[in-house]
Amino acid sequence: MITYKRAAPLSSRLLLYFCLLILLTPTLTGKNIKTVSSSLKKIQSLTGSFKQESFNLLQGKSTVSEGSFAFKQPSLMKWIYEKPDDLVIIVGLDKIWIYDPLLENVTIQNKKAIKEISSLSFLFEPDALGENYTETNPEKSFLTVNDQEIQYYLIPKNPDPNIKELQIAINRESQLIKQFIIIDKQLNYRKVTLLNLDSQSIIGDSKFEFKIPENVEVIDKSNH
Repeated sequence: MITYKRAAPLSSRLLLYFCLLILLTPTLTGKNIKTVSSSLKKIQSLTGSFKQESFNLLQGKSTVSEGSFAFKQPSLMKWIYEKPDDLVIIVGLDKIWIYDPLLENVTIQNKKAIKEISSLSFLFEPDALGENYTETNPEKSFLTVNDQEIQYYLIPKNPDPNIKELQIAINRESQLIKQFIIIDKQLNYRKVTLLNLDSQSIIGDSKFEFKIPENVEVIDKSNH
């Protein structure tokens, strides 16, 4: 039996996951926002694995998560967290699903609501990247890269409660993303390293749909 519960507004955690997703552009070729926007338009699909390290500087704590992901135009995405806990995030044509097997619940969000967040608008309209972000000289780089990676640093043009800075590293030879970091106002940050990238595979749309399991709580905010 599937039960339904009225949900709270869009959480900061969901916003964070979308920040991870918007940076899945595999072919940055120049150090400017126009090139980033152009690359977002060109990518058709991308799959691979990831390692996510979360740092809380105030508490001096860090956690590590691992899993796999898939991306397909137009803005279809799937993140599967496997360690230390299972979690599935799927962005379909119209809806977003977050499935937490441990809590036995599924959160459903209308995709249209994400489009209204200016800092994420270039996920759906790549040209909007230049409208909302600008390059900067960072106070500190948290990227762990070598001479084979090009480093990018972007900040929102308008104050954003969740994003202070984006840091991105691109491999010079393959032109694929190696690592990106999301820094918040408190200087806590998430570092995501992408591995085993494949931009040639053909991915069916069915991969980005979710069938709700029985006997789970459904937090449905798709109609609000």
